[in-house]
Amino acid sequence: MGLFDIFKKKKEEPKPLLNPDDMTLWDLQAGDILDYDFKTWEIKAAFEYDWGNNFFSKEFKLDAGDDLFFLHLEDSHGDLDLSISRKIDVKDVGKEVRTTILDTDEAPKTLIYKGKTYTSGKMNLGHFRDMSNNEWTEFVSWHYLDEAEQEFVTIERWSEHEIEASAGMYVEEREFSNFLIR
Repeated sequence: MGLFDIFKKKKEEPKPLLNPDDMTLWDLQAGDILDYDFKTWEIKAAFEYDWGNNFFSKEFKLDAGDDLFFLHLEDSHGDLDLSISRKIDVKDVGKEVRTTILDTDEAPKTLIYKGKTYTSGKMNLGHFRDMSNNEWTEFVSWHYLDEAEQEFVTIERWSEHEIEASAGMYVEEREFSNFLIR
């Protein structure tokens, strides 16, 4: 080490590469690539949810060029619960849903989406952040399940007048493969 070496900026060590065989969905982040349903998907964004009581979940926005969905990951007592969902128009679950929420701060007990009835399972208060920054946003979420508890509809209230909806289904981790970290 020379006399002036203390003034040189230290080189950052590259993060160690994970063996693709050892990777899980938890290891992925924005920019990474994976395969699902016979397509290759790029993770366009990564999000984190804080549900309180030290309970967190992750969500990835996946894009295949001709399709887009959200992959939600939740660690439930050591088991990984996964779901995929797509944004839908709130009007698709009933014209009265938005009005009911705005007028009463409550969501209906049941919804009908594409001819199927969904029953309210739970209401959650949470905080959300895009993992590219540290700004948290508070929101309320109502989760509805179909009779088989395999498909769901979620209604989210983000502000006084901003209400969003999504529809999806539960999936298995084994359906995702070929993780490629950028």
